[in-house]
Amino acid sequence: LDFGIAKPIDDDSAREEVTTARYFTLRYAAPEQVLGEPVGTASDVYALAVVLFELLTGRHPYLPEGADARSLVSQALTRQPLSLRRALQAAKRSWPLGEARLRDLDALLEKALLRGDGAVGHASMAAFAEDLQAVLEDRPLSLRRTPMIERTWRWLRRHRLAAASMTLGVLGLLVGSAVALWQAQLARVERDSALHEAERAERIAGFLTGMFTAPRPIENQGAPLAASELLDRARERLQDELADDPLLRVQLTATLAETYRALGLYETAEQLLIEALAVPLPDSDAPQRSGLLLQLGRVLSFQARWPEADAQLWEAADLAR
Repeated sequence: LDFGIAKPIDDDSAREEVTTARYFTLRYAAPEQVLGEPVGTASDVYALAVVLFELLTGRHPYLPEGADARSLVSQALTRQPLSLRRALQAAKRSWPLGEARLRDLDALLEKALLRGDGAVGHASMAAFAEDLQAVLEDRPLSLRRTPMIERTWRWLRRHRLAAASMTLGVLGLLVGSAVALWQAQLARVERDSALHEAERAERIAGFLTGMFTAPRPIENQGAPLAASELLDRARERLQDELADDPLLRVQLTATLAETYRALGLYETAEQLLIEALAVPLPDSDAPQRSGLLLQLGRVLSFQARWPEADAQLWEAADLAR
């Protein structure tokens, strides 16, 4: 490598220095050096790039095998340098650092080696070294714009442990948030269910209390009400007070029907059960309907209406399956 042959250049000086003596190794000399043109740091970068290319591929980026080094200038000024990828493939050499870094190093060497119109090399050896270090560390190069997604992916590859920790942290946060939301939703459902049950219990208590309150105390003259009168009063109130809660209405109707049956008032019990079965209920309340059919079958059997009772009992069994 012909470092030290070119005269030192002051970075702060706008004046170009030209070497007067021409001492160089033709194979590694930049074309401008061979032609006696002004040389600078870019010439040293060129020489270093040639050495690096040969170390990686075993051949020169411009000269074919066995070619005369004197044809180097014309080759370098009129042609693109051989790509690192093609040279590695031709030499059947492997590249252990991944596709992204091969692409970056190829671009880095091409910039350092390219000559001719419009060619702009690295401004300094430090800039070339910085890009070379970036290739080794899988960082974006200064010589080309790197999309944000590629920058992110490179950062993740360089910091696998930190990325894994961050991923686990984010997953933990998401799982924790999901569990918290699920628990909050479950708590709301349980709260709403408890409030609904409390409201139903209050309505049942009010309904039962109303059964024992005489609407016309003077007419009753303090005499105790008969059981059938209490039941008749409750039956009338069912139609008015519980129209907005079909399930509760059906449950209380079934209770009244069972009480009528116990008093031997089978026809009234049957009528109540038929009314309860006519109330539309969701499919989820199929057990309630099955219980009503079973209860109706029992009432019919107490009236010795065996075929009808048998039909209701079979329907209840089918619904319960």
